[in-house]
Amino acid sequence: MRKPITETTLAIQILIGLVIIVLIYKFIDTNIIKWPLMIMTGGAFFYSILDDFRELKSNYLKNYLDTGEVPTLKDGIRNWAKAIFFLILFLVSLLFVFPDAADKYIFCRGLDEGKPSVASGCYDK
Repeated sequence: MRKPITETTLAIQILIGLVIIVLIYKFIDTNIIKWPLMIMTGGAFFYSILDDFRELKSNYLKNYLDTGEVPTLKDGIRNWAKAIFFLILFLVSLLFVFPDAADKYIFCRGLDEGKPSVASGCYDK
């Protein structure tokens, strides 16, 4: 029988998946190998996590039906606050993983109506 899924094990799976994908992106230089490997790895982690998330959700629903306990508005606000916090944390971590993305796309906009020219230096980065 399978070990019951908890939120911590799901978070660890997500973290390991992101670390492996970032390592593939950083350390494999050949594009013909890098991108298919990232797509296959990402898909495998996505469907693995999706199955575990469905099982975790069904366990929560069974628990709520068995105990008769209903989540309150305070629980909902707490969950949304956690989601927003982790979204901001994820976006900030993307800036650390891909530091040159901001230089290429954000700072070159607005030049020549959104079309950077070669003379503006946007293609030199």
